[in-house]
Parts: sequence; C-alpha cells; structure tokens
Amino acid sequence: MKPLAEHAGDSSAQPAAQPASQSDSAPWPRTEVWKTFTGSHGWNYTIKYPSTAEIVSDDPADLTIEFVQWYADTVDGKRQTTSLLFGVSVGGKPENLSLKQWVLKYAPEHSEYEKEWVLELTRKHLDPPFEDITVAGYPAYRVKILHGGMGWYHIYVTDGKVGYILDFQDPQSSHYQFLPVEVRNHYSEVFQQMLESFELKARH
Repeated sequence: MKPLAEHAGDSSAQPAAQPASQSDSAPWPRTEVWKTFTGSHGWNYTIKYPSTAEIVSDDPADLTIEFVQWYADTVDGKRQTTSLLFGVSVGGKPENLSLKQWVLKYAPEHSEYEKEWVLELTRKHLDPPFEDITVAGYPAYRVKILHGGMGWYHIYVTDGKVGYILDFQDPQSSHYQFLPVEVRNHYSEVFQQMLESFELKARH
C-alpha cells in the first residue's frame, strides 16, 4: 500500500467521511450509498466502497481507500480525527507455487513492511497463522498481523495468473480503543462487506 498522498482527482474521487461524535456513534444509515472501483490496465477486478470514503491512490495495482473518522479526545473532549485504510495491491504468483507457498516466500519481496512481519508469521506469532477463506469464488488466505502496535488483516487470493492482496486495519485493534464500540463494529462490518464485494473479471 502506498503512503497517503493527495488525490489528483477524477471521477473516482469521493468526499471525505462524515464526522461522528462519541455521543452519536452510529450515524450510518443502512441505505448508505456504495460506489464501485473498477481496475484497469490488465488488473481485472472490481470492489465496492462507501461514498463516505476517499480514494487517495487510484492506481489499480496499488489502490488505497481512506476512511476519516472523528472522535472526542478523552482528555479535553475536543474533536480529533483518525483514519482507517483499505487497500488492494497486485503481484505475480509463480504457477509452480501453491497459494500458501506464495504467501510465505514472496510476500516479503513486496515491501520492507512485509519483510518485517513475515518473520512473525514464520514464528507463528499470529492468531491464526493462516485462515482459509473464499474471495471472489477463489480459495484465499487471511493472515492477521501485528505491526507497530496496530492489527492488520492481509488477504491473499489469485485467479491462477495474478495474485491480489487485500489489506485493511483491524478496527478492533487496541490502536483504535479510543473509538466507541459502535464505531469500531461499523468499520469491521464495512471492511467485511468490501471484501465480499471484491470480484475478479474474466481475463481475455
């Protein structure tokens, strides 16, 4: 996932998330508007996201979606903001490797970030180290990691030719303990819905 950068602006750009105070911790209507991001340049996927989020990197090979959340400071009660991220990145998976082998051997090459946490993975400091799930109709692995005091989920899926990594911060992580339970639960629900909305289109 790329560092956050100002979005240049196109039809995919969305307004920033609406503020939510601690006293009004669940302001999201069930009829919340969702939009669809469609990959291009050979990255044949689609994913849905709430219009309250902002695309801060619209590179289909390194998509980053940011949610800005307001909260009341526990010390002086003033409003502060924090952000939660959801991303989709694309990488190759050699056909002679299983999905699990790809995660273990090739994930560290994506960035310094993965090089650090893959050591934790091989030492089994995860809960669970691997979780078998299905994404877009394909077998996938969900890996939960702890990095810099913040929990992340990385989901690895492949259509047999291209590997996709979906990652998002765990709203239930202690890093976000200052947010009301309703707010954290909301983001857990949203991220799961985004994961379930991910689809891979047929490659020609």
